Amino acid sequence: MRIAVILLVVVVAILSIALESTIEKSAGYMLREEVAVVALKLHFGVDYEPEPATGKVFADMTNVDYWGTKWAEAAYNEGLFRGCGWEDERPLFCPGDGN
Repeated sequence: MRIAVILLVVVVAILSIALESTIEKSAGYMLREEVAVVALKLHFGVDYEPEPATGKVFADMTNVDYWGTKWAEAAYNEGLFRGCGWEDERPLFCPGDGN
């Protein structure tokens, strides 16, 4: 199941870029936060909405008002994402990085 989700995320990412969708892009790539949204909606369904962010999961995503924090935390908690490093014994998400 996890491999299928990963493959679908890759296909959606490629199609989104190729079709120049309305997804915000950084240098032509989907942001990690955007990939988290796609992965979670593929995993749980298009109506999925994560719980509010805690700001305590990632060392670099403590702003609970940032739209991507709840998506990043949910993807990490579901095992769909790993962090991109560690700081102060917490994973880093590296928001704003293109995949």
